[in-house]
Amino acid sequence: MPIPRRLKIGPATYPVTSPHTISAGDGARASGNWDYETGELRIARDLNPLHGQQVDTLIHEALHVINDDRAMGLTEEQVHNLANGVAALLIDNPQFVRWLQCRE
Repeated sequence: MPIPRRLKIGPATYPVTSPHTISAGDGARASGNWDYETGELRIARDLNPLHGQQVDTLIHEALHVINDDRAMGLTEEQVHNLANGVAALLIDNPQFVRWLQCRE
């Protein structure tokens, strides 16, 4: 299944793209990023979807949006750890995800 084209987070909807490469700013490559100016969530196309890398990275970037929107002050390490935990929860519990989907 392809990465969603948009995510609704709170009152706003954010576009999601999958470029071939994402610059980390210092010449290094990143797995994903959130562009505050455009609202775009970018997830690197070459991440392995079978190992949860796309899920983890998209959750990570969505948490940055929530962190900024709610002025939570989470560090990059805290966002990283929280994203890993939420991704594991969702990937390891498909029945939970189905239950959430039925609540709409």
